[in-house]
Amino acid sequence: NEGSCVLPSLERRGEQDDLVDSHYQHLPHPERQLLALAHSMILRGVITEEDLEKHVKTVTARLNAA
Repeated sequence: NEGSCVLPSLERRGEQDDLVDSHYQHLPHPERQLLALAHSMILRGVITEEDLEKHVKTVTARLNAA
């Protein structure tokens, strides 16, 4: 159901494409898409920068422990 989605696919994709073109073109494709998604989520209030930083640290610790 499109109406219940926090980040509607088409709107999010267009926003990500704009961000990639304007800010992230120097990065490889997967990193561009990830940064654009994070940017969109922060702008929409889905996640705060602080919460995102905590999640990144948790994932980094798991990867480094492997």
